[in-house]
Amino acid sequence: MGEGVFPTGISADDRFKTIKGLSDPNAPGQDFKVPGHVFPLQAMDGGVLRRAGHTEAAVDLCLLAIITPVAVICEIINDDGSMARIDDLVNFSKKHDVAFGEQLKT
Repeated sequence: MGEGVFPTGISADDRFKTIKGLSDPNAPGQDFKVPGHVFPLQAMDGGVLRRAGHTEAAVDLCLLAIITPVAVICEIINDDGSMARIDDLVNFSKKHDVAFGEQLKT
């Protein structure tokens, strides 16, 4: 990461590289610029049983899948700026061919 690696940190590619770096337990903290455009969150120990939050849910899902407990969460907004609800997300998943709900089961 290092100083000057990302011109602004705003682009999707820059954010991806930052997230990938944050998921590396060996990445030194000085590699990341603060403040930035990616906001790290830390789940509470005990997960959703202790705090019913998005962060804890994301990490709990990783633990259930037996993968490194690092996740990315985001909120999807509609074209008018409102937060997407279930119906909006179903339509979004169809439009962009993204698995949603029952489709995630294997």
